[in-house]
Amino acid sequence: MARRTLAVVTTTLLMILFAGGTVLVPWLESRGEASSSIVRLMYAPVCHQKAERSLEIFGHRQAVCSRCSGLYAGAIIGMLLAWAFLVRDRDPRPIWFAIGVLPTFIDAILPWVGLPQLSEVPRWFLALPAGAVAGLFLNLGAAELFPERVTKSMSQFVMENGNG
Repeated sequence: MARRTLAVVTTTLLMILFAGGTVLVPWLESRGEASSSIVRLMYAPVCHQKAERSLEIFGHRQAVCSRCSGLYAGAIIGMLLAWAFLVRDRDPRPIWFAIGVLPTFIDAILPWVGLPQLSEVPRWFLALPAGAVAGLFLNLGAAELFPERVTKSMSQFVMENGNG
C-alpha cells in the first residue's frame, strides 16, 4: 500500500505543479518578470492559449485557456479523490468517465451546431468534471502500475548485479 500511496502522492504533486504554472505566469507578468514568457511557452504544446479564451488573474491572462484551466483544476480534485478509492479498495465505474466528459464535449460542439460559444467562466466549470474523472483514473492507474514496475526494476537490478 505504501508504494501505491507514493504513486498517488507523486502524481498529484506533479499535477499541482503543472497546474500551478498556469497561475504563475500571470503572477510573474504582474511583477514585470521576463521569465513569464518562458513559462507561458511551456504550455504552448498543450493549449492554443488564445487570450480571449483565457481567464484573467493578477490582471493578466492565464497561461492556458479557461477550458484547460478547468481540466487541470478538476484533475487535482480527481487525483485527491483517488486516495479515497485506494483506502476503500474500490474501483470507479468506467461510465463515470463518459459522464464526466459529457459537459466538455457539449461545450466543444456548440459552435459546430451553430450555437454561440460560452464565455470563459462557464467553460472552466464545464471542464471540471472531465478533469476530475481523468485525474481519478490517471491516479488509480499510476497506483496500479507503480508497484509492479518498481518491483520488476528492483528485482532485475539485483539479478544483474548480484546480491552485493
